[in-house]
Amino acid sequence: MLEEFAYIDNPSMWRNRPFLFLFFILLVALFVIGILLIIVWYIFTLIDNIQVKEKKIIWTHGLLSKNYVEVSIDHIRTINIYQSFIQRICDAGNIEIYSAGDEPEVYLKGLPFPNKLKNIIEHNKDKLS
Repeated sequence: MLEEFAYIDNPSMWRNRPFLFLFFILLVALFVIGILLIIVWYIFTLIDNIQVKEKKIIWTHGLLSKNYVEVSIDHIRTINIYQSFIQRICDAGNIEIYSAGDEPEVYLKGLPFPNKLKNIIEHNKDKLS
């Protein structure tokens, strides 16, 4: 049986830094460089991708060369979410997922709806136990 994804997402541009996004939009109106900055920023949001399946989390990092990290949901020890004031208003944040050791196995900056991701992981973890 194939597992279906419970959650798939990339970091958000405007939710993570709305003032910078608006600044770049203003630059688009004034200069062509604003368009280039938005394109480069968009490409950087495609570098990270997180997928949550029923039993594991898959974090893909990289654009031309890729790093894949798979973490079993039943081995997750801690989930940390960090949100600045602006990120809280826009419902975005940075998330760290630990399974063992002092370094996080998964670290994403500017992810939209980080609490939704945390709740999905906790729900799937409860189903496994």
